[in-house]
Amino acid sequence: MLPLQDLKILDLTRLIPGGYATLILADLGAEVLKIEDIELGDYSRWMEPTIGEYGVYFHALNRNKKSMKLNLKAEDGKKIFKKLVEKGYDTIVESFRPGVMDRLGIGYNTLREINPRVIYCAISGYGQNGPKKEKALHDLNCLAVSGALSITGEGAPAIPGIQIADTISALFSVISILTAYIAQGKTSQGQFIDVSMTDGLISLLSIHLIKFLVDSKIPEGGKMDFNGQFPCYRIYKTKDGEYMTLAALEKKFWENFCTAIGRKDLIDKQYDDSIETRNEIENIFKSKTRIEWEEISENIESCLEPVLNFKEVTKHPHLKSRNLFFYINHHNVKVPQVRIPFLMSDVNNIPRNPAPLWGEHTDEILISIGYDEKEIESLKKRGVIG
Repeated sequence: MLPLQDLKILDLTRLIPGGYATLILADLGAEVLKIEDIELGDYSRWMEPTIGEYGVYFHALNRNKKSMKLNLKAEDGKKIFKKLVEKGYDTIVESFRPGVMDRLGIGYNTLREINPRVIYCAISGYGQNGPKKEKALHDLNCLAVSGALSITGEGAPAIPGIQIADTISALFSVISILTAYIAQGKTSQGQFIDVSMTDGLISLLSIHLIKFLVDSKIPEGGKMDFNGQFPCYRIYKTKDGEYMTLAALEKKFWENFCTAIGRKDLIDKQYDDSIETRNEIENIFKSKTRIEWEEISENIESCLEPVLNFKEVTKHPHLKSRNLFFYINHHNVKVPQVRIPFLMSDVNNIPRNPAPLWGEHTDEILISIGYDEKEIESLKKRGVIG
C-alpha cells in the first residue's frame, strides 16, 4: 500500500530542504513532479562527484520523482503550470525568496483562484515576513542566527557535520504538508505554509531557550547539561586515538560504568564538573583502545558507544540488518541509496524508480493534461519546454 498515492506535488526546489521533503513524500507514494528550468535544471544534477550521468547528491534526493523541463518566465510556461494545478497537482513546494512566485504571476493567491484545494509550501531562510525575509542565507547562517552555533563545539563554534537547518526544515515541511492534506480532505480547501529554516532551529532549541528566558544564563558550548559539562556525558579519546561516547545520564548507567572499570569511588562524581574529575575520566579512557572499550560496552548497560566513521557505519551489522542501505538501478548504473528512517507495518515504501532524467517526463505530463504532439513540438521550438 502507498498511502499518499493521491497526493500530486509540483516540486520547484533544489538541494536539501525541498528535495529531502519531497523525497519522503515520494517514497510514501506521492507523485512528485520536479519542475526544472530548460537551461540548467536542478543544479545538483551536475555537482561532483557523479555516478553515471548525474551527481550523487541528486541521486540521493530524487528517487521516485518525475521531471519536466518548463520555462516559467514564458507566458506559455506559466499557462502550463496553471493547467497542472487545475488538473490536480494541487500541492506546491518551492524554496525561492519570498515574492518570487508572485512576481512570476503564479503565487499562492493566483493558484488558489484556479484550484481552491492548493496546498502551497514555501521554504525559506527567514520565513515569508519580517525585516530580513528577502536576505539570502544557507544552513550555516541559520545555525548562527538561531543561536545553535554558539553552543556547538567547545571553546569556539564548530560547524556540524550535517546540514541541520536544511534537514529539519524538510521534516517540518513534510509534517505541515501532511497536516494540510488531512485538513483538505475535510474542508476541500488548501492553505499556505510558511516554513522558515531559522524558525525550525529555534524550535529545536526550545528547551535551552526557555531555560535562558527563566534564569538569564547564556549557555556555552561544552558547558551545558547535554554537551560536555559533566563527566557522565562526554566524548573521550582512547589509547589508539579513536573516540568513545559516554551518555550515562541515569544513575544506574553511571554506576554500571564505574563498576565495570573498577572505580566505584567515582560513582558520586557523576555530575562533578571539576577539571580534576574530567582529567581523571579522560586518563581512564586513554588507558584502553577503542576495541577494548567496545568489548566492555557489550557486556554492560552504560550508554557507551564508539564514534564510527562512514565506512564503519555502512558495514555495521545492526544497521545493515535494518536494510538502511540499498542500491537502485539508474540506466544500467547501480546507485547507492539510504532509505527513509521509519518502517510501517502496512506501507510498502521500497523505492520504485530511480532519480529522473532531466525533463524525462515532460511529454508524458503534457499529454496527460490535454496537449497533443503538434502543440508539444511547437512549445519546444519556442523554448517553453525542453
